[in-house]
Amino acid sequence: MTDAAFIESLEAWRSQLDDEIRGERGLLALGGLHWLEQGINTVGSSPDCSICLPKPIPRLLGALEFDGSRVRFHPDVGQSVEVNGIATQSAADLLYEDETGASTVRSGDVTFTLTRHAGRIGVRLWNAGRAREFPPRSWYDPSPEYRVQGSYTGYPAPLQIKIPDSLGRSQDGFLQGFVSFRLRGKSHKLVAAETDDGRLFLLFKDLTSGNTTYAGGRYLQTERVSEDGLVELDFNRAHNPPSAFSEFAPCSLAPKVNSLNCPVEAGERYVVLR
Repeated sequence: MTDAAFIESLEAWRSQLDDEIRGERGLLALGGLHWLEQGINTVGSSPDCSICLPKPIPRLLGALEFDGSRVRFHPDVGQSVEVNGIATQSAADLLYEDETGASTVRSGDVTFTLTRHAGRIGVRLWNAGRAREFPPRSWYDPSPEYRVQGSYTGYPAPLQIKIPDSLGRSQDGFLQGFVSFRLRGKSHKLVAAETDDGRLFLLFKDLTSGNTTYAGGRYLQTERVSEDGLVELDFNRAHNPPSAFSEFAPCSLAPKVNSLNCPVEAGERYVVLR
């Protein structure tokens, strides 16, 4: 790929990435995360509600009934909501974000969905107007120096490690191998997860983490690994995890084993978003 084609491709990818977080259900529209208690959880704009929504949402929009496994939404008498785009005043069983046909409940500009994280069940809220408040994402200038060739080695069996998350917890994760490469004159290694389409997903930190880049590390996805195990790592495409954009977006962060002892001055920088 020529330098011009490399930069054109990179800029198009960055633009698409920015568009994704600014959509109606993008990260910048995330306006809340509430963990459900077993039983009845009221929903509305009243401060007394278990899940408090912004006005002009009615003081009591309805209630979420949680039996420890499944969730059912009951609109309050006379209230109408949209469930998956269909207006209803009747109770509805809701599906989680990770299930086929995941449910969305909408009232006005506010949408909420059900999420599962680290054994807990929660409600994520989106407010489409919030994204307009945020500045563009910030990036290092493109640099061919940070496009490096790596060699992938799969483990005989997946490696189980503790992966920290943005809520200060950790959970068991499974990694399928590691990629070896040279960067800035030194040899490095990062453990990796394999994706269904034959690419690698890396969570890493480096000496810029907590300074010019996000303290929790960054994400990097490679192209497909070749049959001989060779794979290109383009750190110009290193980007921030969801928690860099919203405190209401729980996500995995870089494990300790993936801390590079060098600065990676490529990819996405960190701008404090308020």
